[in-house]
Amino acid sequence: MGMKRSLGVTVALACAVLLAVYMLALPVEAAQIESRFVGNYNGFFNGDADYGRFVVTIEAGGNIYGTGQSNKTNTETSYSGSCQPGGAFQFQTTDGSMIFTGTLDWMNRMNGRWSKADNSGQGSFGAVPGSWAQ
Repeated sequence: MGMKRSLGVTVALACAVLLAVYMLALPVEAAQIESRFVGNYNGFFNGDADYGRFVVTIEAGGNIYGTGQSNKTNTETSYSGSCQPGGAFQFQTTDGSMIFTGTLDWMNRMNGRWSKADNSGQGSFGAVPGSWAQ
């Protein structure tokens, strides 16, 4: 009986190893976002500590980059982040001081909340597809 059990365990282990090798050999596709999300977005952010405007671009792979300006401090900044396949996204200033988290809706509008990394301010933001001059 001990030999049959040992053979059964060996066969089960061999099957598990073969399955793992097969799964690792399958091609892995990078997660692509919906094509309707790709493009430029122009928006405004408002809040208790800051307010201003921004322009960001979402690439097919989900990368987000752009520029903006605080109307309160009259300073320009750059943004980077990423968008998930379902439309959830996050981007932040390159210095990490402001973080924008939101979703793209059925009309491709960005909606969400922003906050200062040091918790000194927060607010909301929105953006629509299209290109404006900064």
